Amino acid sequence: MENKVKFVRLPKTELEKYLNDPYQFKLDYDDFFAPSNRKNILIVDFWEDIEFLLDLMNLKEEKEEDDGYHYAEKKTIKKLFFSGEDIHWDMYYYYLKPEEVKKIARMIINLTKNDFEEVFGLCFLKCREYYPPLEDGSDDEVGIFNDLIKNFEELQRFYAFAVVNEEGMITFRI
Repeated sequence: MENKVKFVRLPKTELEKYLNDPYQFKLDYDDFFAPSNRKNILIVDFWEDIEFLLDLMNLKEEKEEDDGYHYAEKKTIKKLFFSGEDIHWDMYYYYLKPEEVKKIARMIINLTKNDFEEVFGLCFLKCREYYPPLEDGSDDEVGIFNDLIKNFEELQRFYAFAVVNEEGMITFRI
């Protein structure tokens, strides 16, 4: 399954180290032999579908001004999670500083299962090809939806933990 993204939470000093030496990051986190059971790593399945549903929700980025917060224009999810780059399936590393992680967390932390139900449309999702059909030949809409929500809720917790610990992130597609 190619539709995965790996998120790696890092303290600011470690993030800066990897900014200067991406090859060391590859050895530590992206190499075949790198351990994958670390608590600072999250692998999200069916990323393209989660990204698609989030885009349908018209999320807006908060901007901080002297008089408090207000909502700015809509940002695409690709631009939020991948450092402003609109990318394809090439494997690149995208570096998010702690303040960028905090912005994303503000946008996603309060999204609920109901928000996803409002925009969920199985016919548009690529992940359905990975699920066997039900006995009647139809798609397992409930199972697919629940798996997407489970992945997204893990992502919410991962971002919340990064904000609490003032961590940055490196993200990449696998």
